Amino acid sequence: KQWYQRRVAITSGNSQMSALPYIMTDPEFHGRVYATEPCVLMGRLALIALCKYIEQCPTRRSEVDMNSIPSHVHPIFKQKDQIRQVYNRDVIDSCFAKITPVRYNEQVDLFGLVDCVPLPAGSSIGSANWIIKAGDYKISYVSSSSKLTNHTLPMEVMSLANPDVLLLSNLSLNPMYFPDSTLSEVCNVVISTVKSGGNVLIPCHSTGVILDLIEWLIQNLNKNLLSDVPIIIV
Repeated sequence: KQWYQRRVAITSGNSQMSALPYIMTDPEFHGRVYATEPCVLMGRLALIALCKYIEQCPTRRSEVDMNSIPSHVHPIFKQKDQIRQVYNRDVIDSCFAKITPVRYNEQVDLFGLVDCVPLPAGSSIGSANWIIKAGDYKISYVSSSSKLTNHTLPMEVMSLANPDVLLLSNLSLNPMYFPDSTLSEVCNVVISTVKSGGNVLIPCHSTGVILDLIEWLIQNLNKNLLSDVPIIIV
């Protein structure tokens, strides 16, 4: 089936929502889209930030050389008819107004045939893994997840156990890597720079890991008696 013939779409995090405006504004798409409430809010903010960035870029356009696209890119993205204009704020608002927000552990009935339940994934605010049940048949869908302790709800593991089918996506290339050391290194550089009278500029997305970084920075600034140092998010 073509994507516009799908009857239901479930989202696992705001970083996977960038294609939704294209799908949901297509007149041939009549399906339902479900996401947790925080995921809807964060996803909308992220796409609005993307639009603002595109608006600030030079408007000069040049012909795309399809032969210059790297070989590892999927062939479908090398087709000129698949290249789309970036959507605007009105399209984003129209798209997200049609998404059905759900809560963690809320049972979603799909046409009386299948039940879906979103569970905390622990990777970002609103991120979710899903249990899909049809009678006694159980599917566990696990996307970006984390067992690290941060500002998000902890990952729910037990409810995902013993499925008939386990679907995995966004697997880590380095599952033994822990970001604590990287965050500590960033904080040490920030503190050293601030103490020497300098300023720190950190390019980042408006949602996601930046929230963890802010939390770490505030804690480390307080420990080093630098609680009066302002943190400005632009």
